Amino acid sequence: MSEPQEKTISKSKPKNNRLNYYKGLLISCYSDIAFQSMVNSIGIQGVVHLPKNIGMFRFILKCYNNSTVIVGAVDENLNLTFSILASLSILMSHYHLSKNNFIQDNFFYKIMGDEKGAILQFIKRVRLIDERIKYLISNYIKNIDENSPIAELISKNKVTYNQNWIYTGIINKGKDHEYINCRYFKEPINKNLKLEPIYVIANERTINGVPMVNFTCKAYFVDINFSSDSIYT
Repeated sequence: MSEPQEKTISKSKPKNNRLNYYKGLLISCYSDIAFQSMVNSIGIQGVVHLPKNIGMFRFILKCYNNSTVIVGAVDENLNLTFSILASLSILMSHYHLSKNNFIQDNFFYKIMGDEKGAILQFIKRVRLIDERIKYLISNYIKNIDENSPIAELISKNKVTYNQNWIYTGIINKGKDHEYINCRYFKEPINKNLKLEPIYVIANERTINGVPMVNFTCKAYFVDINFSSDSIYT
């Protein structure tokens, strides 16, 4: 890495403040019931053009009370303390790319199928989010308004609620394995920062000679911590 892209725990901030910050973010993740309730409340708030990308559109996703979609590795049987953070960590591969003055930090986790505990629970919950978003897209197409920003794109490619479109989720398939794909923007911790950890990009693609509409879910880490002895190159 050319520079540290992950946030570290500042010595000037009490650890309790940091833990309270995490607990506030993860409050909807601690129990299966609370998390399922959050997932069920996810909806499409709107669809907008991407100003610098002709033919691309952004689906804005929100939960109840206009809150953002959050998922994290937790253990509902244990109180969140610094001593258990290591057991909740996920070993991921990373690449740092700067293209056209736009910095991308992408992280990948290969799902091996033998995961246990908090990591297995995290994977299951990410799948629930993917399933919910895919359902929302299908329902949006089925009931599309002629004034929708993507109405022309849908009509042009003869898209129906179950044909001529694909969904690329947070979990996506490779040749032999599935992968969790997350991104990260380096931003200061700011309670007033308007975060959109998850949104969907829609654009036209040709697959095996067939024009389709591709819906790609982009998930971003709200925050990252790491230990120096866990980094490998």
